[in-house]
Amino acid sequence: MRTAVLTLLLALSFSGFSQSKIAYVNIDELITTMPETKAAEVEMKKLAESIQSDLRFLEEEYQNQVTELENGMNTGWSQLMIKTKQEALYGTQQKIYEFQQSAQQEITQKEVELMEPIIEKLQNAVNEVAKAQKVDYVLDSSVSKGVVIFKDGGTDLSPMVKAKLGM
Repeated sequence: MRTAVLTLLLALSFSGFSQSKIAYVNIDELITTMPETKAAEVEMKKLAESIQSDLRFLEEEYQNQVTELENGMNTGWSQLMIKTKQEALYGTQQKIYEFQQSAQQEITQKEVELMEPIIEKLQNAVNEVAKAQKVDYVLDSSVSKGVVIFKDGGTDLSPMVKAKLGM
């Protein structure tokens, strides 16, 4: 879809119908160099470490239950007690699985929460610079996006966007 839109934009810009001014920015580079992104990365790292610590606690609890069950089986627990402890062990496994699922959702939500204002700020800066430079279209030249596969000329707005962001 992006390729089709890019092809259409390029075709229109080279045709006699219009003389559009096209520029580009490297969004990946801009985002990774923004101070807000570095702060978000620190916060995400703290969250991940906290979740990892909690997960280790749950895994230790599970391992303690396994050890307790093995010891009980070796010391002559009744079948009823063994079954009860096995069910508790299964419940702990489920708790760990549910914790992992919830943790992944929490990490994803936190990342979105932290990145939305950063992306909005960057988009606003790109918009303002593009308007000031009288640019009709701004393409993303980031390698990960694949929107611009060749550039020879054009206007790189990245330095102006960095200045607008105070970087």
